[in-house]
Amino acid sequence: MLKVENLTQAEIEENYVKLRDRMNELSFGYCPTESGVEFVLLKRFFSPEDVAYWLEMERDTYFTAQRYAEITDLSIEKASEILEDMSHRGLLYRVRRGGRAEYYVVPVAHGVYEFNLNHLDEKEWTMGLASHFGQGMLQQVYDVNIPFYRAVPINMDVVKGSEVYPYDDIVKQVKQYNVFGVSPCTCRQLNKTCGAPDMGFEMETCITCGEMAEFYIENGIAREITIDEVLDILKRSTEKGMVIQCVYSKNSEIVCSCHVDGCGILQAAKLFGGPATKNISNYYLEQDQDVCISCGKCVERCPMHAITMNEENKPVSDSSCVGCGQCVQVCPVQAKVLVKKESVEVLPDSIFDAYSEMQEYRKSFGNLSKK
Repeated sequence: MLKVENLTQAEIEENYVKLRDRMNELSFGYCPTESGVEFVLLKRFFSPEDVAYWLEMERDTYFTAQRYAEITDLSIEKASEILEDMSHRGLLYRVRRGGRAEYYVVPVAHGVYEFNLNHLDEKEWTMGLASHFGQGMLQQVYDVNIPFYRAVPINMDVVKGSEVYPYDDIVKQVKQYNVFGVSPCTCRQLNKTCGAPDMGFEMETCITCGEMAEFYIENGIAREITIDEVLDILKRSTEKGMVIQCVYSKNSEIVCSCHVDGCGILQAAKLFGGPATKNISNYYLEQDQDVCISCGKCVERCPMHAITMNEENKPVSDSSCVGCGQCVQVCPVQAKVLVKKESVEVLPDSIFDAYSEMQEYRKSFGNLSKK
């Protein structure tokens, strides 16, 4: 029988440690710190009862209230009440299929953090979250073989032959869906709350599609928009020099417009690198220095600050290039082009399949508990 009442303080603290450790087993993790700052977020959103409920839930699979009732010996009515409440508070993901709710245990990111966007103006926990990022979270984002997000070309014209790999045509990707939501960028909201300088980026650019959009809209995280509005956001972002990123899946459930000056994920790629950076993009930048006129427009445009001028006053790009094609777009003499990599990874079907692959990779390298 699930024990949630009359827990001692020692049991409560022990459960929070278990929650932290199990969160650390999901996707790219939720690393422990010497300061214990990681508990700021957990204790802000998970009550002791929530933790006890969460620890009994199945992971890496969708489950119903009936299944949770069987595991915990609760009534189906009580199980449903718990799961609905926790999903409405962004502690679980929820879909509604054929009149039945199904739930999924999510990591801190993408998950609890983004699902609590409406609370990112609360400075105490937001500062704690930012501190945790600085104490190891961002550094481990690319320690797996799968990137948190993948960059896609801003349009097919920046690619040699004007042909992209399957799933890299972001317009085609979003058009497969019927429901869309848009919400403020969580990174920019975090920066705003923490007092970072305003870089002038548009706030409302995080696009969700399909079931993910339905969850966001129902939970009040996003407002519903049309496909025309989605395409307009992507067009404006492209014109403003942003990287178009989506989750690492064939479904492309989440699409955002990012810049290294305001995106923690791109900052992690630039500062720390790691095995996953080789899979951020399916393209590499090819430059013809003989054609180049050294105008420097590519240096100014690059959203990763990856291009500098060398001693010969010619642009060179470093390893943080994500193959977005912004520099190709502004080159007045067509001295640059994106070229397809000869070998690319097969994308997982969904965002949750990507999480599972991340976890298996970490297990194989010994940096994930196998309990």
